[in-house]
Amino acid sequence: MDPKTHVGPRGLQRTNTAAATEARKRKTAVRAIDDPAKLARAARIVRAALASDRITIDELTTDVPGGGPVAA
Repeated sequence: MDPKTHVGPRGLQRTNTAAATEARKRKTAVRAIDDPAKLARAARIVRAALASDRITIDELTTDVPGGGPVAA
């Protein structure tokens, strides 16, 4: 049996859920923008990453993978 299929209630079904997973992650991120606690947590993480030189300002302001440029 192909590893990308499984037997479900309607017979053989595909299990390639990459597109659905990506859509769920994007919707979750958009909802998090409206949550002050989640937004504050994300800001703390970014500040800590900047302070420890894990990321740079240039990396934060370059094109987003799979999307357009970040609005400045």
